[in-house]
Amino acid sequence: MGQAERDDLIDMADASFLHGLSELGYLCRSGDDYVIGNTFLARWLQSASWEARSDVSDKGTLHLYFRTTLQRAIVWHFDLEELRTLCVDVGVDYDSLRGEGKAARARELVAYLDRRRELERLAAEVRRQRPGVI
Repeated sequence: MGQAERDDLIDMADASFLHGLSELGYLCRSGDDYVIGNTFLARWLQSASWEARSDVSDKGTLHLYFRTTLQRAIVWHFDLEELRTLCVDVGVDYDSLRGEGKAARARELVAYLDRRRELERLAAEVRRQRPGVI
């Protein structure tokens, strides 16, 4: 994955995160920016002492987001027979994947190829078969 693709994923993750916080009422749009959406959260943020405590790297977060996005794209845009074909196209035996149903098999396909560090090959094939989905 190139730097431009990583930047696009970060932008999508940021937009998705901000949208989720807006839907929950924690943020509100103000022109091109966001503002705190409720008084309780604003007071809490002002009173809290902040220090970074996460051991999860940005790279790890981005990788998890990429896996999730790829899995969802397969579930939403491929039917069961197309998922079987996708497996053949990336050299994975569909019947060897654990789980019942399309969502479970898609999850296992992504996990299987991720363990082998071949996730980008799956992403490239999804992009080829469904341009614009990821």
